[in-house]
Amino acid sequence: MDCACRKQREKSEQIAKTMASVDEQQQRTEQLLYSMIPKPTAIRLKNGEDPINTWEVTAGQVSTSARFPADFGQSLGLPPVPDFPGCP
Repeated sequence: MDCACRKQREKSEQIAKTMASVDEQQQRTEQLLYSMIPKPTAIRLKNGEDPINTWEVTAGQVSTSARFPADFGQSLGLPPVPDFPGCP
């Protein structure tokens, strides 16, 4: 009986360590996500919202780091992107 209790305790300790590691990795993943996209948008995506519904364009907050040819998406079989007023 003592052996069974010891094995169960060891198993419980291993599960606790694994859960702590999972929590740490989850926090690191969220920090990385929040560094790439705004936190409110990330939360909406995590909650299962359709990514298309998270797109928002606000004057003065739009920036681009790369430009693609106008037909870039179409060459991949994607529908054309609508023009947004005030965006180059």
